Amino acid sequence: MVILRIILPTRFKLALFAIAALAGVFLGEWHILVLFACAMLAVPLGLFMAVWLVMGLRRDAEVPIGLERTFRACMTAVGCLLVSLLSAWGACHYQMQKAHSYVASLAPLLDEYRSKTGNYPASLAEIQAPSPPGLLSHKHSYHGDKGSYGFVYWAPFPAHRGRAFDSRTQRWEDVDF
Repeated sequence: MVILRIILPTRFKLALFAIAALAGVFLGEWHILVLFACAMLAVPLGLFMAVWLVMGLRRDAEVPIGLERTFRACMTAVGCLLVSLLSAWGACHYQMQKAHSYVASLAPLLDEYRSKTGNYPASLAEIQAPSPPGLLSHKHSYHGDKGSYGFVYWAPFPAHRGRAFDSRTQRWEDVDF
């Protein structure tokens, strides 16, 4: 943390980690790209730092000060990235749980509608359902017909995958869109 000690006071370092966590929550879908970019930069940077270390050890028999500062700055960046990735994963998992709970809460209303009319509703507005959570807010997230109903959503993080619920199996499954 030498480079951060020189540049930033402690409260700003904490703010940096907090910003990384918030970025993970609100920008979770971009972190896969950031992760790939960091992986592509890590190998050349690691090789450069290894050569720098060997040259410094051969010349001065000690770790060069600039290398130590560079290493600490890189470790701080990695720490921020990990905080950001973990917060994005947690936020996405929370949104998925909200979507699954929402569907479970609507199942009795949908079955009651079907027992009265013989069909599942074509839209959730027909049963005055509460507004759906974010992942299910797309107009094509629900579909219903005579024999079944289903919900679909796309989870942006961590795996950029789709999930679908089918009333016939009463299960959520991974799907490709």
